[in-house]
Amino acid sequence: MLAPEVDRPRSATALRVREMAEPDAPAWDAWVTAHPHGTFFHLSGWRTVIREALGHRVHYLLAERDGALEGVLPLAETRSLLFGHLGVDHLELRNREVANPEWPRKPLYVRFRKQLQAEPEKNLQAIPRKQRAMVRKGISAGLTAELDASATRLYALYCESVRNLGTPVFSRSVLDGLLKVFANQTEIRTIIHKGIAVASVMSFYFRDEVLPYYGGGSLAARGCAANDFMYWSLMEHAATRGVRLFDFGRSKVGSGSYRFKTHWGFEPQELQYEYFLVRSTKVPETDPTNPKYRLPILVWRRLPIGLTRLIGPPIARHLL
Repeated sequence: MLAPEVDRPRSATALRVREMAEPDAPAWDAWVTAHPHGTFFHLSGWRTVIREALGHRVHYLLAERDGALEGVLPLAETRSLLFGHLGVDHLELRNREVANPEWPRKPLYVRFRKQLQAEPEKNLQAIPRKQRAMVRKGISAGLTAELDASATRLYALYCESVRNLGTPVFSRSVLDGLLKVFANQTEIRTIIHKGIAVASVMSFYFRDEVLPYYGGGSLAARGCAANDFMYWSLMEHAATRGVRLFDFGRSKVGSGSYRFKTHWGFEPQELQYEYFLVRSTKVPETDPTNPKYRLPILVWRRLPIGLTRLIGPPIARHLL
């Protein structure tokens, strides 16, 4: 949810809230890009991806006064036997800062962001010694990076990674949709070891930021430090094209990805997950840390990857 950051004199005209229409997209995106708290995930293109690739209803609301934008609120409506229905049970808003102090919150996720220097060597030296050694291990292993125009290699590696974590994988149409809608802001970087793709990541570019978001690696990636090399390769590339902020994305507190990111010298910053309870009487517990999901996660890790690619998308569409 984005609103004007500071108060300013108001017109006597009433504030009007309505759903976004297709012709509103350029003004919406320009407003988000100019807003100090705007993010890549506020952009209107997600409306298309969520609706077409995931099959959810979307409600992209905008507030305007005298024909000028005053605020935007992108919403997705999920309906699931497992996780309930947004319009009935609860509304979840994800913010960087507290927006509704009176609403209950869940301290589950943190984000990791760090400034990049223009010179790659300075960025390498800024990485803690042990993690820097892993980057050098990948370099010594002869790893190389390639840019992919399609999500074929990324999706295969991502499926393997999330299966190993016990998480259902979403449909490849999500990645294809992102490549189509955000063609000029999306990049897939794949790491090659001895002619074989071992790790890959889809990154988003927004203003002066780069955001590696969907990434995965094979079991072979760990032995040659492919994931470490991959993120360093992205940092190096982003710095040379003028990017000054590396956003490592969100992680669950205490998870493996949380520990991995702290090894790079990133400091966690709490994300605000705020809830407006409609029919529910308490904050939902739908994240994998809930003990009731422990057995399903263990079972999922043992399923063949091909089977998880078949039965995972109908479940995963409710988990994004």
